[in-house]
Amino acid sequence: YKQDKAKILAYLDDYAFYINSLLDLFEVKTDPRFVELASYYTDILIKHFWDEQENNFYYSSDLHESILTRTKVLYDLALPSGNSVSISNLIRLYHITGKNNYLEMAEKMMRGSISSALDNPFGFGWLLSSTYLYVKKPTEITIFSKDNKSDMIDEMNKMYIPNGIFSILHENNLSEALDQYNLF
Repeated sequence: YKQDKAKILAYLDDYAFYINSLLDLFEVKTDPRFVELASYYTDILIKHFWDEQENNFYYSSDLHESILTRTKVLYDLALPSGNSVSISNLIRLYHITGKNNYLEMAEKMMRGSISSALDNPFGFGWLLSSTYLYVKKPTEITIFSKDNKSDMIDEMNKMYIPNGIFSILHENNLSEALDQYNLF
């Protein structure tokens, strides 16, 4: 990236981890623009990376240079695969926005890869974690605070709550824009 221009197109992992970061930022800042961006980039991911035959994502988009074979990475190695992170993103977006198409895509992806994950759980850690998020449903926690200093927020930051979806609303960010989301 140089002078406001990207030299190469983004890959699946770039989108997946960026979307995950936007959702994490939303949980910290509870600013609707982070969900809007996450939804926008997820829709681009679906449009340009989706493999209709195998119900998962290619590593490169249909906008990349023409190659003989578009590869896929399904295993979670030192870093989780873009497919596994995307499942988690789709589930989180569904619970925040209420858009059923996100949940339907996550379900298709899990159905297509869960048997491999059960055969080799060490190679699919993030996928199994995403599946757990789907089965158990996330814990949704919203904290209302008058200012940035809150004993409840301090206590929540000390706790480990896996698969939680958090939002912290302050008087100054109680936005009508949040009303459009299922979470609120």
